[in-house]
Amino acid sequence: MFPKEIESLKLLFRGSEHNYKAAEFHTKCDNIRETVTIAETEFGKVIGGFNADTWNHGQSPKNNQSFLFSLTLNEKYAYLNNAQNTTVGNSTYGPTFGGGHDLYISNECNTSISSFTNFPTTFNTGSKYTNGQAAHTAFSGA
Repeated sequence: MFPKEIESLKLLFRGSEHNYKAAEFHTKCDNIRETVTIAETEFGKVIGGFNADTWNHGQSPKNNQSFLFSLTLNEKYAYLNNAQNTTVGNSTYGPTFGGGHDLYISNECNTSISSFTNFPTTFNTGSKYTNGQAAHTAFSGA
Protein backbone atom coordinates (compact mmCIF):
# COMPACT_ATOMS: atom_id res chain seq x y z
CA MET A 1 0.00 0.00 0.00
CA PHE A 2 2.86 2.41 0.73
CA PRO A 3 5.41 3.66 -1.81
CA LYS A 4 8.26 1.25 -2.49
CA GLU A 5 10.73 3.88 -1.32
CA ILE A 6 9.59 3.30 2.27
CA GLU A 7 11.61 0.34 3.45
CA SER A 8 11.27 0.82 7.18
CA LEU A 9 9.17 2.77 9.60
CA LYS A 10 10.39 4.55 12.73
CA LEU A 11 7.94 5.57 15.45
CA LEU A 12 8.13 9.35 15.89
CA PHE A 13 5.05 10.14 17.95
CA ARG A 14 2.62 8.05 19.97
CA GLY A 15 -0.32 9.88 21.46
CA SER A 16 -0.34 7.92 24.69
CA GLU A 17 3.38 8.61 25.26
CA HIS A 18 3.22 12.29 24.33
CA ASN A 19 -0.02 13.25 26.09
CA TYR A 20 -1.89 13.58 22.78
CA LYS A 21 -0.52 17.11 22.39
CA ALA A 22 -0.51 18.72 18.95
CA ALA A 23 2.55 20.78 19.91
CA GLU A 24 4.45 17.60 20.76
CA PHE A 25 3.30 16.02 17.50
CA HIS A 26 4.82 18.97 15.61
CA THR A 27 8.01 18.88 17.70
CA LYS A 28 8.50 15.23 16.75
CA CYS A 29 7.17 15.23 13.16
CA ASP A 30 7.77 18.62 11.52
CA ASN A 31 10.55 18.71 8.91
CA ILE A 32 10.28 14.96 8.37
CA ARG A 33 9.08 13.73 5.00
CA GLU A 34 7.02 10.61 4.35
CA THR A 35 5.19 10.03 7.61
CA VAL A 36 2.34 7.63 8.33
CA THR A 37 -0.51 8.39 10.72
CA ILE A 38 -2.62 5.56 12.14
CA ALA A 39 -5.68 6.04 14.35
CA GLU A 40 -8.57 3.99 15.64
CA THR A 41 -12.01 5.59 15.55
CA GLU A 42 -14.50 5.30 18.38
CA PHE A 43 -16.31 2.82 16.13
CA GLY A 44 -13.31 0.48 15.90
CA LYS A 45 -12.17 1.44 12.39
CA VAL A 46 -8.39 1.61 11.92
CA ILE A 47 -7.66 4.41 9.47
CA GLY A 48 -4.84 6.74 8.62
CA GLY A 49 -2.92 8.66 6.07
CA PHE A 50 0.44 8.97 4.37
CA ASN A 51 1.99 12.43 4.10
CA ALA A 52 4.63 12.55 1.39
CA ASP A 53 5.67 16.05 2.46
CA THR A 54 6.32 17.52 5.94
CA TRP A 55 3.92 18.69 8.68
CA ASN A 56 5.57 22.07 9.20
CA HIS A 57 2.99 24.19 10.99
CA GLY A 58 2.40 27.67 9.72
CA GLN A 59 2.83 26.64 6.11
CA SER A 60 0.11 26.68 3.52
CA PRO A 61 -1.79 23.45 2.93
CA LYS A 62 -0.10 21.25 0.41
CA ASN A 63 -1.00 19.34 -2.72
CA ASN A 64 1.23 16.29 -3.03
CA GLN A 65 1.17 12.52 -3.23
CA SER A 66 -0.47 12.05 0.15
CA PHE A 67 -3.29 9.56 0.57
CA LEU A 68 -5.68 8.16 3.14
CA PHE A 69 -6.19 4.49 3.89
CA SER A 70 -8.34 2.11 5.85
CA LEU A 71 -6.52 -0.82 7.40
CA THR A 72 -9.91 -2.20 8.42
CA LEU A 73 -11.10 -2.28 4.80
CA ASN A 74 -7.66 -2.68 3.19
CA GLU A 75 -8.35 0.32 0.93
CA LYS A 76 -6.32 3.30 -0.24
CA TYR A 77 -7.84 6.68 -1.17
CA ALA A 78 -5.87 8.98 -3.47
CA TYR A 79 -6.44 12.72 -3.51
CA LEU A 80 -8.76 14.15 -6.13
CA ASN A 81 -6.99 15.65 -9.15
CA ASN A 82 -8.36 19.11 -8.40
CA ALA A 83 -7.59 18.93 -4.67
CA GLN A 84 -5.78 21.92 -3.28
CA ASN A 85 -5.08 20.84 0.28
CA THR A 86 -4.09 17.24 0.88
CA THR A 87 -2.52 17.94 4.26
CA VAL A 88 -2.83 20.83 6.71
CA GLY A 89 0.06 21.93 8.91
CA ASN A 90 -1.38 23.89 11.83
CA SER A 91 0.40 24.13 15.18
CA THR A 92 -2.86 23.60 17.11
CA TYR A 93 -3.90 20.54 15.06
CA GLY A 94 -2.67 17.00 15.17
CA PRO A 95 -2.29 15.27 11.79
CA THR A 96 -4.91 16.62 9.37
CA PHE A 97 -5.57 15.35 5.87
CA GLY A 98 -7.65 17.22 3.31
CA GLY A 99 -8.84 20.78 2.95
CA GLY A 100 -12.25 19.64 4.12
CA HIS A 101 -10.61 17.74 6.98
CA ASP A 102 -11.19 14.26 5.60
CA LEU A 103 -9.27 13.16 8.69
CA TYR A 104 -8.65 15.62 11.53
CA ILE A 105 -7.02 14.56 14.79
CA SER A 106 -7.38 17.29 17.38
CA ASN A 107 -5.07 18.42 20.13
CA GLU A 108 -5.63 16.20 23.18
CA CYS A 109 -7.80 13.85 21.13
CA ASN A 110 -7.99 11.43 24.06
CA THR A 111 -10.20 13.86 25.99
CA SER A 112 -11.42 16.27 23.31
CA ILE A 113 -14.46 15.51 21.16
CA SER A 114 -13.13 17.72 18.36
CA SER A 115 -11.51 15.02 16.17
CA PHE A 116 -13.59 14.05 13.16
CA THR A 117 -13.66 12.75 9.63
CA ASN A 118 -15.31 14.63 6.80
CA PHE A 119 -14.42 11.95 4.26
CA PRO A 120 -14.79 12.15 1.27
CA THR A 121 -13.94 15.77 0.54
CA THR A 122 -10.39 15.91 -0.78
CA PHE A 123 -9.79 12.21 -1.29
CA ASN A 124 -11.37 9.89 -3.85
CA THR A 125 -13.58 7.04 -2.70
CA GLY A 126 -13.23 5.15 -5.96
CA SER A 127 -16.27 3.55 -7.54
CA LYS A 128 -17.02 1.15 -4.68
CA TYR A 129 -19.39 3.51 -2.84
CA THR A 130 -22.58 4.88 -4.33
CA ASN A 131 -22.56 8.10 -2.31
CA GLY A 132 -20.47 10.15 0.06
CA GLN A 133 -22.31 9.06 3.19
CA ALA A 134 -21.74 5.38 2.41
CA ALA A 135 -18.04 6.09 1.89
CA HIS A 136 -17.87 8.11 5.11
CA THR A 137 -19.53 5.35 7.13
CA ALA A 138 -17.30 2.65 5.63
CA PHE A 139 -14.19 4.74 6.33
CA SER A 140 -14.86 5.98 9.86
CA GLY A 141 -17.75 3.88 11.13
CA ALA A 142 -19.82 6.99 11.89
